[in-house]
Amino acid sequence: MAGITRSSGYEFAGSTDTLYRFGGSVRFFKIDTGVDLRFEDDGSDEAYEAILQSIPGLLAVSSVGATGTVHVCVEAHSCLDALPLQQQIQSIGTSKGAVNLGSTTVIEGTSFVVA
Repeated sequence: MAGITRSSGYEFAGSTDTLYRFGGSVRFFKIDTGVDLRFEDDGSDEAYEAILQSIPGLLAVSSVGATGTVHVCVEAHSCLDALPLQQQIQSIGTSKGAVNLGSTTVIEGTSFVVA
């Protein structure tokens, strides 16, 4: 009978309902702008583009334009923590597009769902 050798070096003993980051390579953030972004994504130099450009290490993005909620996946080693990222997006204010991003909140994700 042939044996199986573990090649990844990982031996995992964890629990469900917990977000684990193996190697700390990705982080997730929920950005709540509180404004309708549907008309801020159809041209250059608008608010939605400015938000995405302000996120270092952006890997993936999903958004709900009407609610202004943006979910992002970023490289963990190149992105800011939630508070500095929030302040960076808030500083855009009204300088891009026709909305005010000054009340934006950012929280770090504790889970993710793939559908």
